[in-house]
Amino acid sequence: NYISSSAGTAKIAFAEIELLAASFNAHFKDLPKGSRIAVFGHKNEKLPLLAYSIMRNGFVYVPINNAWPSERILKTLAIADCSDLILSDNSEIEQLPDFVRLHRTDFSAEARHTETYRPSFEDEAYLLFTSGSSGIPKGVSLSHGNLSSFLDACGEYCHSDNYDLIFSFTNIGFDLSIFENLYGLYIDKAIHVIQKPEQ
Repeated sequence: NYISSSAGTAKIAFAEIELLAASFNAHFKDLPKGSRIAVFGHKNEKLPLLAYSIMRNGFVYVPINNAWPSERILKTLAIADCSDLILSDNSEIEQLPDFVRLHRTDFSAEARHTETYRPSFEDEAYLLFTSGSSGIPKGVSLSHGNLSSFLDACGEYCHSDNYDLIFSFTNIGFDLSIFENLYGLYIDKAIHVIQKPEQ
């Protein structure tokens, strides 16, 4: 199976995911485990892989709603104590503070870090902020145990023999996107990311 996108013909085979996650880990080899890494940009076939690679390697996934005003995005990064941000596409963020390091998704495919890291159930997996565009951003922290229980529950109610493809169309700032971008990897089903049409 594979992760694909509605724009273009790009695909990422499931067989490649662990190699790409290892490449991601090599890129962030000096970052302490448990550090929070934000992801910002429009949806594409890389997003499920980014979410997986961050959590798989012991970091904390912080999805940023790209519909938020710049001021709210900067407040969210500060509250989350997030000093690393990955741009999933060619998006730009205005007035990015000095404490935030910017990364693109072109991690070297040749970089291989052999460490196999297994987060514990108690470790923080992701930090999700409320979708409002005003007021102080409020984050909810979920552990790997929370995530595992959620995916297990999805398996009880979303019987995988009824479908072969999962569509991912929700803004990554919404909690439903966790299901859309990770459940397919959990049950070995293809994920098709629906991109917003160009205006």
